[in-house]
Amino acid sequence: MARKPSAQGETQNTRHQAGAAGVQAQNLRFARLLLWLSAIMAMVALVTSLGGMLGMAYRADSSNLAAQAMGQDGVNVFIAYPLLLVLMVLALRGSVRAYLMWLGILIYSAYSYLIYATSLHFSGWFLAHVLILGFSVWLLVAGIAAIDFARFRSSVRDGISSALPGRLLVIAGAVFAVVWLSEIIPSAFAGEQLESAQTAGLRTNPVYVADLGFLLPALITAGILLLRKRIVGYVLAAPMLVYGVVFGLAVIGKFVSLAVQGEPADAIVVVLMTIVALVFGAVLFVYLRGVRRDVPLHAILRDQ
Repeated sequence: MARKPSAQGETQNTRHQAGAAGVQAQNLRFARLLLWLSAIMAMVALVTSLGGMLGMAYRADSSNLAAQAMGQDGVNVFIAYPLLLVLMVLALRGSVRAYLMWLGILIYSAYSYLIYATSLHFSGWFLAHVLILGFSVWLLVAGIAAIDFARFRSSVRDGISSALPGRLLVIAGAVFAVVWLSEIIPSAFAGEQLESAQTAGLRTNPVYVADLGFLLPALITAGILLLRKRIVGYVLAAPMLVYGVVFGLAVIGKFVSLAVQGEPADAIVVVLMTIVALVFGAVLFVYLRGVRRDVPLHAILRDQ
């Protein structure tokens, strides 16, 4: 005859469940704080980008640089930051997929506002650009640090694709590095200014600084980790793929704006970046299918 559980055992189980629920609530509280802070940042970014679109921010810059900035502002206003807000809401509801994609928009935001803050002439918008840059970087760092990599395994299906996104990230990072170096190295040996910087009225190209110093090594590293099936690679894959999509759209926005405002613009760049955005988007879709929808966000977060 089976023995009934003792009252003491039931009490211990109840306490254990209550303790686990308390830890989950605390973990979610920190993640929710990050998500809500990103909403504040997005509002500031929307205001500054709208001001840029209306021609209020770039009066001291060259017509070429101003056109590029206004084109990217359009992508910020209509795509990037509205998407961040949608992903924030979905992540608040417990979506792991939305949280990973939210991290990707933060990468784009940090990258973009590093360039805004370092390439544009000083103006009343400078502090807003630095604020968005700082929020983006620290929310990204805290957002990744909040993930418990061991627990994240529970959200990944056994058959999740790793070869395709891993190779794409490595190849994309390497190709862009080669393209940028193909202008940098000859100009450096010839003692000449970068043509891309001169066209924009700049002394150097901040895109090369951000890409070669930070972004492209991160893409390649994430791809290698994913190919080696390291859990860190699985965490970073979706954010990097999201960045690739939005970055492609931002470049398209820049070149469309250049063309509309009568500045030199190569149509082939628009075609190539459209392909980049579509490829990254397709691979992202395939990859996210391998992230389980039935695992809630609190299940992958680190104990605070």
